[in-house]
Amino acid sequence: MNKNIQGFTLIELIVTLAVIGVLFAMAAPNLQTTIQGNRLSGQYNDMRGDFAFARNLAITRNVAVTISSNGGTNWSNGWAVVLPAGTTARISNTANNVVISSTIDSLTYNPDGTANVTAATAIKICDDRTGSYGKQLNINFAGRVNLTSASCP
Repeated sequence: MNKNIQGFTLIELIVTLAVIGVLFAMAAPNLQTTIQGNRLSGQYNDMRGDFAFARNLAITRNVAVTISSNGGTNWSNGWAVVLPAGTTARISNTANNVVISSTIDSLTYNPDGTANVTAATAIKICDDRTGSYGKQLNINFAGRVNLTSASCP
């Protein structure tokens, strides 16, 4: 009674699992960097969306709309889009381990969509890494927002 038995031996299975473990160990640091980069990009996109939302509200409702931080020039505590008479249109929070800072604590969009700034205004978004991993949200006088890279402490 000779049966043709096919399958893996215990040694082959252990070697295969060891190889997979080594590959995962090599990929883990790159995965962490990717997650941190995606967190910063997501935070930038959230802020950019809220600035566009505030500008759009100002234009469509023909009123001045303010977007202000919840902690002075430290935007890490979140921000709010506020209509005249103190009506809050939107409140946003920041992601964990993200630090957002600027020289301004608020920005007002006029009914024509322009920003109430005297010069280009920048808001820096960083995490716990040092180097040029940060993102910077720039708002010009016309109220438009663009992205540049920033060095983080």
